[in-house]
Amino acid sequence: MEKERIEWVDIAKGIAIIAMIIGHGCPKRAIVSFIFSFHMPLFFILSGYTSGQVLTWEKFKKKGVNAFFRVWLLAVLMIVLLGFETMFVNNLDSRLLFRNIFLSDLKGIFWGSNIQAINLMNVGVM
Repeated sequence: MEKERIEWVDIAKGIAIIAMIIGHGCPKRAIVSFIFSFHMPLFFILSGYTSGQVLTWEKFKKKGVNAFFRVWLLAVLMIVLLGFETMFVNNLDSRLLFRNIFLSDLKGIFWGSNIQAINLMNVGVM
């Protein structure tokens, strides 16, 4: 049985895709920060809107555990790898690695947008 598409969701996803393309190609930092503040959260919201219902706590727990292992562990792995890359490329002291890189990237996970002014770096929406 084929699922029926929801037209306004498809249009919203199209707008988010166009915003993503503009955000990654635009040289104006203010425009990039604005677009990056909503385009991926919009995809997540639309995905949640079109996902199946969770009617039991057991199914909720199972979906949560699966999401954790797919998304959060990948984010932690990326933080560790990017931290070591930065340490080796910039020849940093390993004691600075935790304070300067890992904590900044961990803040970036929860903020959802890369903003240099408050020292959030490369993880962003992860």
